[in-house]
Amino acid sequence: MDVREYVVTARIPLQTFWFDDACRYVLDTSAIESLLACLPEVLPKLDSHLSRIAAGFEDPPDKLADFLKERNRSRAWKLHKCISITALVSVDVETLRADNNGMEFDADTVMSIAALFLAGAIEKLLLISEIAYPGGVDALAGTTIVNDRIAQPIKEKGAFRTLHYPEPEDSCWPPVSHIGLSAVVDWLGRTGFLSGGLAITRIQRVLAAYTHVIGLTSQREGEVLFRAMQGLEAFYCEGTGDLRKQLAEKVELWLGPWKKKKNIVGHLYDLRSKFVHGSAHLEYWNNYDDVWEENEKGMTDFSAAVIFAVRLLIASLQRCVQDGVTDFRWRYAIETLG
Repeated sequence: MDVREYVVTARIPLQTFWFDDACRYVLDTSAIESLLACLPEVLPKLDSHLSRIAAGFEDPPDKLADFLKERNRSRAWKLHKCISITALVSVDVETLRADNNGMEFDADTVMSIAALFLAGAIEKLLLISEIAYPGGVDALAGTTIVNDRIAQPIKEKGAFRTLHYPEPEDSCWPPVSHIGLSAVVDWLGRTGFLSGGLAITRIQRVLAAYTHVIGLTSQREGEVLFRAMQGLEAFYCEGTGDLRKQLAEKVELWLGPWKKKKNIVGHLYDLRSKFVHGSAHLEYWNNYDDVWEENEKGMTDFSAAVIFAVRLLIASLQRCVQDGVTDFRWRYAIETLG
């Protein structure tokens, strides 16, 4: 048996500050602290190659900090603090050879694969963190390091911050809360989400749409709305008949009544339809102008609708975690009287 072990470290900048009206203030870091505390238990569940996890806040050396600033185009660097995650990563080289028709792997390639295992587990961890800590974990692009050499990159992960810090125009229904990462990972394991790349069951399809929502974050709001509505329809709708009515009624059955009797679900469908069919005001790709200055009211209304759709999706998933629901189907029933 040829099993090789490597100590791999990841460095990831997480947002811990915010600017508002030229004032810098400290964000609530309870989500980040909870995430760090869970890592020794959670990361090995995401990838069995990982063990002996240690994590905490740690400033990177100057050279590495410059590399991360350049990778992130120095974007708001002063608003972030770096975390360090170290893991012992085991690579079974015999299994690698068997899975690749007897191909030989040199030492550098095996070391790179070890870094890839940690990077992949962290990216998956960040992806699902929005279910555990809505609006609480916002990460710039990071990197892994092996033997003092920069190895595999780690993708950035945005956060829907107004889920934790709502704006005046945002709805706070349905409620979302920080529910803890360990419970979410255990639940995801039971849904089949952690194995395979194709979503088959209803809950897997909802989760697939959710992953696209988080991958897009709030930088491409039209696409976010499309994917959030896709996830909501996968969760609440059967077939293709009267989707608005199905979604409006079943959301209240699952998440409780909404006191405001505004037809917000119909509004979400109208906005999605305008975006998909090209009648909405569309932002240019790679645009650097401030579209909010061009149409502040329209952008504010659209952004609030997007956040509401994301809130509905995450609240629906959080209830599944809390109730241990790994799949389900909707039924309509009728009782006839003589």
